[in-house]
Amino acid sequence: MIKRQEYWIELAITLFLFVLINLFSQTFQRPISLNNGHGWDGALLLKVVEQLGNHGLPSAEAPFVYRLGTPLLVSLFSKRDLLLGFKIINTAGNMLTAVLFVFWLNLYLNDRKTRVLLVTFFLVMWHGPVRFVYYYQVYTDPWLFVMLLAGLIGIQQIQTSATVVRICLLGLVAFVGVIFRESAFMIPVAFLFCKDPIILSRKTSSALPSFQNKPVIESIPPTFFLPLGFAILGLLTVHLIASQNNEYSYIRTAIMWAYNKPALTYLHAWFIAFGPIIVIPIYYWRGTIRFLAKNQFILVYLLQFAVLAWIGGTDTERILFWGVPIVYLLVGKSIEDNAVLAKLIPFGLTILIVGQLISERVLWTIPDYPNEFSTPFPILTILSNNFQYLDLYSFHGSRAIHAISFIEYILLGVLIVWWLNDCEKELDPNRQ
Repeated sequence: MIKRQEYWIELAITLFLFVLINLFSQTFQRPISLNNGHGWDGALLLKVVEQLGNHGLPSAEAPFVYRLGTPLLVSLFSKRDLLLGFKIINTAGNMLTAVLFVFWLNLYLNDRKTRVLLVTFFLVMWHGPVRFVYYYQVYTDPWLFVMLLAGLIGIQQIQTSATVVRICLLGLVAFVGVIFRESAFMIPVAFLFCKDPIILSRKTSSALPSFQNKPVIESIPPTFFLPLGFAILGLLTVHLIASQNNEYSYIRTAIMWAYNKPALTYLHAWFIAFGPIIVIPIYYWRGTIRFLAKNQFILVYLLQFAVLAWIGGTDTERILFWGVPIVYLLVGKSIEDNAVLAKLIPFGLTILIVGQLISERVLWTIPDYPNEFSTPFPILTILSNNFQYLDLYSFHGSRAIHAISFIEYILLGVLIVWWLNDCEKELDPNRQ
């Protein structure tokens, strides 16, 4: 149960931080100048807005033409200055995301300090929606986060009490979500695992759950397929309204990236997406597995975005970050479930937090694109405001820059693991 008083206190802290970060970004972050500030796919989204504003059926390049939610909101509320309209609509979505993120963490985490820390990490991430909208205004991620968090919260509520009304409300979220972005389809798929249908056995010699010799999936209630039907209906609606004028194919794109994305690039992207704190739930992998086994919809949600980040295109980090509600939740569970993390050695704690803040580029802005700057030597990320923008991304950037960055993340991860192991030995001298 969520403690109302603590929730409102955290919400006030979160909204204060949200306003502060927005003011900072508005003051210091210059927007991209490419294509008159429209960026790459932003030019296509603006075309969709104009077509909707003229009461026409949108026709543009797929998959962008099928992401009608945000362009529709912009066409309704800002017809004169479309760039400003995207900025306002996306900032409103970011504020709602922040509120939902606080609520989501309160469902599972008991310690207020841990929750506030994780919310702060989410808000200040350089490629997260709160900051990134001031660099790249014309994009659709902010409202996708709203739909994903609303869906996850809805699934958790149904897990507690599965009523037809709640299932239909989740279906409505799925329907609206896929209108904003097709990736919201992951919510009704994850919902099918709401009641943990994969049957696990427990070995007497291990504290970990294990699959039976032949994994069995219990029958899923027919009503649990309703949100999936709503999502399919939403996709059909979008495809009836909009039409693509290119030969883009989701299946062909997925197959191409499945073969062409380097594995080390993909692994590096996890560090860029979430920072070095992802080492914590990996180190405490037994607890992580137990939690995921007891909450199978969370596991399925995370796996879907892990796969999508591999096959979904070049922006690996951005797609991985759609899984941030789960990744940061797993970090929080690891912190709460392990006494060693409650008695952190100041030196180790400082290294971890400083490394995380550096990775999130708290003190640095994003440079314009294109530019003529050269990229300096990275320390996890690039400690400068002036460098080649694409060097921030694992797939796009310089191979040399990212090889150095990846090695630094690995070394920092090893240091964190050594430190955690040393702390545990101090707490339990008999531990081997």
